[in-house]
Amino acid sequence: MAARIDDLRACPVLWTVTDYDPDAAADEQGAGLDPGTRLAGVPAHLIPAELGFCVVERVQFNQTQVVRSVL
Repeated sequence: MAARIDDLRACPVLWTVTDYDPDAAADEQGAGLDPGTRLAGVPAHLIPAELGFCVVERVQFNQTQVVRSVL
């Protein structure tokens, strides 16, 4: 796992695809957005957040959402 965490530290942008979040806006951008109910408690968000990544953009589709996080 350590090698993967080191790889994440080298990435300036991280894109995460999850299930659609009915509690979040369809399209939003901004510094330090809330990860939302679908992303907040899962390792795909928690580990990058510990490394300093923060959500800056979310685009939702019919059944999925794409979330962009940056360091």
